[in-house]
Amino acid sequence: MNNLQLEAHELYDPVDPASDRWAPANDAACLLVAALEACKDVVTLCAAMAAPIGGDKRSLGLLVTPVLSLAENTQRLRRLLGRADTSRWPEPDREFLRSEGRELDRLIAGPLRLYRNRRAAHHDAKFVVDATGTPTPTIELVGRPLGKSLGVLALLVNHERSFSWSRIPPDTSENLVEITTEAPISVRLAVRKDGAPELVSVALTSDPRHKVFAAITACAQQYNRLVQGSDVPPLRFNERIQSRR
Repeated sequence: MNNLQLEAHELYDPVDPASDRWAPANDAACLLVAALEACKDVVTLCAAMAAPIGGDKRSLGLLVTPVLSLAENTQRLRRLLGRADTSRWPEPDREFLRSEGRELDRLIAGPLRLYRNRRAAHHDAKFVVDATGTPTPTIELVGRPLGKSLGVLALLVNHERSFSWSRIPPDTSENLVEITTEAPISVRLAVRKDGAPELVSVALTSDPRHKVFAAITACAQQYNRLVQGSDVPPLRFNERIQSRR
């Protein structure tokens, strides 16, 4: 063990896949990566838009689809991890998860989804002229579900031993895979001809959740830029992220 050095690897990116990155290896990690994809889309869209974008309805409308996707995948992850132990969490964090999760359900089922279905994702011709009942994209419509999704998602990532990751180390045979669920330990396994796994080595690896938090933080920074000067509250994200258990 004294000869082991801590390794750090990037997270799998479905847009630019590479087998040597940490790819999701269980349902929780898959939902997490799906939520991060929405975060990255929000960051990319906000960075491409002229600042400030709060008064530009078309720009706000473009954000509706990734914001709804982020909210839906965050809620799916929250339900999947619903029975995970939070007994050592501070009570304010547990209450935040409960209350914000319920509020996020309400926001998902409201005007956000309606606008996505009619305008943002599908451009439904039936509502091009007759827009009766179609909401107008506003900071309120986009900002509140985005902020609540990021807050809930950041807390969910605090769950220990809930996310499994795998990667194919470079310059190795195709039947070798590296797996981690409880960083900083990862194991490298080879698949024998009979299909049984065989332990090859143990490695030290940086927790993939560090990369997760970096992506969430980048989205939070764009969120704060988006809601600046509005009635939607900003996120003080570093404090919550650094309270990881």
